[in-house]
Amino acid sequence: MSDAPESALSPAVPPPPNGERPGAIPPVLPVLPMSDLVLFPSMVAPLVVNTPKSARLIDAVTSGPRLLITVLQKSRAASDDAVGFEDLHEFGCVARLIKMLKFPDETVRILVQGISRCRLARPHGNASFLEAYHAVLKDEVEDSVETMALARNASQKFQEIITLSPTLPEELKIAVFNVDGPGALTDLIASHLNMSLEDRQALLEEYRVKGRLNRLTTLLNREFEVLRMGTEIQHKVSENFAKTQREFFL
Repeated sequence: MSDAPESALSPAVPPPPNGERPGAIPPVLPVLPMSDLVLFPSMVAPLVVNTPKSARLIDAVTSGPRLLITVLQKSRAASDDAVGFEDLHEFGCVARLIKMLKFPDETVRILVQGISRCRLARPHGNASFLEAYHAVLKDEVEDSVETMALARNASQKFQEIITLSPTLPEELKIAVFNVDGPGALTDLIASHLNMSLEDRQALLEEYRVKGRLNRLTTLLNREFEVLRMGTEIQHKVSENFAKTQREFFL
């Protein structure tokens, strides 16, 4: 990442109407650029830090309140040390550093957990790593029959996907049953559903829960159809193979 000179700093972006900054979260936090991951609230993710700039950021985080912001880069081509504020998406996720391990090859492995959506406002001058002012985004939940129906449909469809998927553990079904509220449900599903970085970023930016559920429903239906067709193809291949084997022995 590269810090912009003071004269080039972007003007402050006013936070959205529901923007809030709880007392436990400082108004300025270190920003860790992500090239291939979108972190969601409550999601736990292991990360590898292998550049000097990011290593300095993690050192600063461990000596403070252990909070940082993870933000997806607009382009995966840029290296971490060359990324500036203008290379990042506007929306990210406030995260807590759970664990850090340093290795002899000078890489650092960390474990982080998402806390809340946030919107970057403007950079904060720091020569060592990127920092930014931010506004925490609280979920807007529309208490309606439609929202309830969308959440129930998303839960059922995701459970069907878990049954069909060879990579998703059955324990996820228990987690879905015990999740607290439709907003948390969307984030749990988004954390595990197979989708593009662009789709993940769009879900992260949508702090209106009904809008997230609508987006997620489309993605769930698409993934279900892909898995269903894959299962059917596999069954046909197995049947053809068994038929060929029988004919060979006969």
